[in-house]
Amino acid sequence: MRYMLLHCVDTDVDVPAEDTTEIEQSMTAWLEDTITRGISLHGGRLQPASAASTVRVRAGELSVTDGPFAETKEQIAGYDVIECVDLDEAIELASRLPVRFGSIEIRPFVEGDEALPRLPLAVAGWADSMNRGSVRPIPTPTASTAPAGGQEGSPGEKYMLLICVDEAVELSAEEIAESDRRMSAWLEDTIGRGVNLHGGRLQPVSTATTVRAREGQMLVTDGPFAETKEQVAGYDVIECANLGEAVEIASRHPVAQFGSVEVRPFVDREQALPRRALDVAEWASDIASKRDVSDRAAGSS
Repeated sequence: MRYMLLHCVDTDVDVPAEDTTEIEQSMTAWLEDTITRGISLHGGRLQPASAASTVRVRAGELSVTDGPFAETKEQIAGYDVIECVDLDEAIELASRLPVRFGSIEIRPFVEGDEALPRLPLAVAGWADSMNRGSVRPIPTPTASTAPAGGQEGSPGEKYMLLICVDEAVELSAEEIAESDRRMSAWLEDTIGRGVNLHGGRLQPVSTATTVRAREGQMLVTDGPFAETKEQVAGYDVIECANLGEAVEIASRHPVAQFGSVEVRPFVDREQALPRRALDVAEWASDIASKRDVSDRAAGSS
């Protein structure tokens, strides 16, 4: 199963320099282990919550506010997507991350929409161009990671779109159908333009598990890292020219009509990298086959 790990930190805590070094070393060791074992698929660090923009559309009016989708003690600072046997293994992996000053929320993906690349025809070149700058160890290049023609990557900036909804809000059947239609159109447009790199939908917040370490004790609790009105329901990683374009893309996401889309830049453009290059061809085939099934189902309806 695939899980998203949301790395959350308390922005009010000043971490001593020696602890920062230890955290970096622990994170590097964790990445090297999980990448080598084929567990870590991709991930990245986000710029601080102060760099976030939150997009909402109400009654046709666009609202863009500075800051994250919710003002909470802890804020999302990065993410990892892992693939493991079950939740117990995901908890064990999260428990080995440096979480003394924050928490790790673990959330499973909706089956069939599990953080797969959006560009099956371009993914080999995308992986190759980004793997050159990814965290060590870099997988040995193979036929599946050979550059695809014209797919050497663009000079754009990467942004995380955190798709947030209030699960208590009930939509009518007509509203759901319209949202699905708009979602298909949004994906078709952003994928077709090469803007949308990858993304996925998360299972409801009731499936969340949060891991914390306090005073040498590991604490595992049911539920999200913060009890807020809106919760993260999915994500997309996009690559575009600048923040203005990222906000425009987010404003056309259907969830912006009834929820919110937080736009957050990555620490640098060599983030959200594929970490398991040997599976690139399999990823591409997998997502392409899912689209074929979906297209056939849509055609028969």
